[in-house]
Amino acid sequence: MANNENEFRKIFLDSAKSVKSIHIVDIPDDAKRIVAIHPECANLIAEKAYDLGLLRKGKYLGIELKNESRNLTWNISELKPHQKRNLLHAAKCGGHGFVLVRFKKALSVRDRKRLNTKKFAIDIAFACDIVKLTSCKLTSFSIEYMLENFQVLELNEFTKKYDLEILWKISPKK
Repeated sequence: MANNENEFRKIFLDSAKSVKSIHIVDIPDDAKRIVAIHPECANLIAEKAYDLGLLRKGKYLGIELKNESRNLTWNISELKPHQKRNLLHAAKCGGHGFVLVRFKKALSVRDRKRLNTKKFAIDIAFACDIVKLTSCKLTSFSIEYMLENFQVLELNEFTKKYDLEILWKISPKK
């Protein structure tokens, strides 16, 4: 699964770099590495807020990337409490918080029947507004639910980049 997460992060960063007039704040995972080497420093290092911050045309986006490679359902429990809290804080301060969920997996016969497709694999990402996501009573989100309720991020098969312009067009849910 780690390879899929790193691949998603790389594709997303490459996509963000291709957007005109964007400031990208890549928030590294170094805190985990430092604590692994120096456990005595654990109380000095704050938890990572979320994966990335993007600023464009005066609008800030807090982004958390999640990758699902086992199921056709994503569980909100994969979003850690501090990530949820910080994404909601970004939205409260006039920005926007998104959880970008990517489903990339081989499809079984049962999966193909469920999705009514002849494809043998799926690779689709959704931009999930944190306010909408957390105000929902659900804890588990099927791919069918996401198709109906969240924005699909279009991946250009030729350039292997997502069209991120849509993220600045989605209005925050109050």
